[in-house]
Amino acid sequence: MLVQELNKRYGLNEHLVFIEEDGLRMAYISNQLANCKVSLYGGQVLSYIPKGQEDLLLVSTSSAMEEGKAIRGGIPVCFPWFGSNKENPDGPKHGFARLLNWELKSTEQLLTGATRLVLALNDSVLTRPWWDHRFASELVIEAGEELSVKWQVKNLSDVPVTITNALHSYFRVGDISQVRIEGLTGVPYMEEIRSDEAFAGDDQSIVIQREVDRSYTDTTATCLIVDAALDRTIVVKKSGSQSTVVWNPWADLARQMVDLGDGDYQHFVCVETANVWHNALVIEPQSVHVMQ
Repeated sequence: MLVQELNKRYGLNEHLVFIEEDGLRMAYISNQLANCKVSLYGGQVLSYIPKGQEDLLLVSTSSAMEEGKAIRGGIPVCFPWFGSNKENPDGPKHGFARLLNWELKSTEQLLTGATRLVLALNDSVLTRPWWDHRFASELVIEAGEELSVKWQVKNLSDVPVTITNALHSYFRVGDISQVRIEGLTGVPYMEEIRSDEAFAGDDQSIVIQREVDRSYTDTTATCLIVDAALDRTIVVKKSGSQSTVVWNPWADLARQMVDLGDGDYQHFVCVETANVWHNALVIEPQSVHVMQ
């Protein structure tokens, strides 16, 4: 659907408008509480700016902004697998959901002052070569005093399906060396870049001083990203998630990533709402899993 038709059917006057940017359709939310930008390609929140604040999210200055390539930053939707697909190694990393256009279902200006955007992604001829199951996925994004991303997946197949998934959030920070992450003390984690065995939980807040790619398992905890440089704390609450992934590529890996700008690694940390490793989900036929 062209942006003119999107605005005619789903625009909300000054609160929500659609534009085409770099060939991709974008939704721009602006209300009394926040500004927010969402790409319909990938169903991906790219920016969330509470009134009087700086952006809570980062998109790489070198990210590709074209169909067929993942957008580096914001909140990518990883589905139906996280990381590489061991059963189909040629499949796209982190699944296909972030590489497809999502359908716009509805928009609404809420009495709370927040603005709601509902997107959908179903199985199709584009998804079945990678994952031969029927499903219906819906993403409900609400931008207001808080940012809420609620994601549900219904298994329309007649057999159980197993998935790993994540909302791969890139949170903007002032200086990664001055950040600490609270809420995961004592939680065991996997870190494939160092070992294929689980590490015991940290006995203090997480600080990042090297490449970190950790999957903390069996945790539903709220996390705090305490950012001394920007003098703010980002609170990451979640439900429907048993894993939290913490990632920063650090300097050496960042230099190898063509879609990550020079120095970008110093200004973000990923704290991801996820279900990975032994927290993989089994969704029974006609059942729904909701993660938020």
